[in-house]
Amino acid sequence: MLLYASKLSFIVMAPKPQRIRRLVGTTWQSAMKKARTMSTETDTESSMKDGFSKYADYLNNLNDKRERVVKASRDITMNSKKVIFQVHRYQICRCP
Repeated sequence: MLLYASKLSFIVMAPKPQRIRRLVGTTWQSAMKKARTMSTETDTESSMKDGFSKYADYLNNLNDKRERVVKASRDITMNSKKVIFQVHRYQICRCP
């Protein structure tokens, strides 16, 4: 209900005079946004790209190391589980 009332008050309100004055002296073409043009790469843009690519490489290397550690941890857990089961089986078979 509150949202409907705010929309209704927006429709009923008169436009702001500074906006009307700004649009009175302009033509339709000049009121439109200017089209973006492609510019050549500057030194700051290339240095930023270099910085980001170095940081991306650093993060990729860090993620690779993390994945290797996680895989090694899983392998260790799996092998210790196998060893524990083998020890229990050996103890059960050996007991008369």
